[in-house]
Amino acid sequence: MDICIYCKEPNVEPSAEHVIADAVGGCIVLQAKDCCEPCNGVFDREIDRAVQNDLRPILAQLVIPGKRGTTTRWTVTEIVDGEERRFDVSSNEIRPAEARKLLGRTGEAYHFRATSREELERARAQIHARNPGRAVEIGQVVERTPRLPGDRLDDVDFSPHHWTRWAAKTCLNVVCYALGGDVALRPEFDDLRDLGCGMSALVPAGLAYGGIGGEKEEVDAIPREHRVSIRADSTGIRVCVTLFQFCGFAFARPMADLPRLERMIVMDAAAKHVVADERR
Repeated sequence: MDICIYCKEPNVEPSAEHVIADAVGGCIVLQAKDCCEPCNGVFDREIDRAVQNDLRPILAQLVIPGKRGTTTRWTVTEIVDGEERRFDVSSNEIRPAEARKLLGRTGEAYHFRATSREELERARAQIHARNPGRAVEIGQVVERTPRLPGDRLDDVDFSPHHWTRWAAKTCLNVVCYALGGDVALRPEFDDLRDLGCGMSALVPAGLAYGGIGGEKEEVDAIPREHRVSIRADSTGIRVCVTLFQFCGFAFARPMADLPRLERMIVMDAAAKHVVADERR
């Protein structure tokens, strides 16, 4: 019977788990026998979605597709005509988060702020549907969209607890992918399996973690690559993972009787394929 590397229970519901989440551009996958569906579902709900949300500025600027192949957007707040407005931003487009908004009503005239004449006509049709036979006038107020610089990049916060959990999960995934499920099931990795543990529990075990970048940078300076490296021999094991040069963490631990391996995998996150896989 196959065993899930996370819960260490018999894997009766096999599920393919990405070493780095598919939603942020990961493209290498564990064998289904190594991960069960219940564990994979928990990772998606509690960890991967939170990490994806934090990375939205980078995912949108670098046109990294999500699971459904659509480009990620993120929302910013700007002051327009003295009032706060929310806008969805992608790599090449800025549009109001609300396509239209009812500002008020005078008699039978409804006043909207809208992004286009088409949106006003949709509003008219909806009002007619709710009030059959009533003559409705639409007072047009068109939204003014601000011009934001194309290299805009919001700061990313790597401090929330889900980033520590994600780092622990990803390191265990790398071990399993490179050395196999039997190695990943060893008790030396039980603290990584305890994804509820905090940074204080992980640092003494050898996990160093932190965001890289900090200041807003030109988009062209941010690579679309993920880099994963693992080195193992009789003295121990070391795993390093870097995303877009904005998130990096490393796991190191002395261990005996490991098969010798040195490997670097580079992934193009936008195209979701491996561009280099070097073994030494």
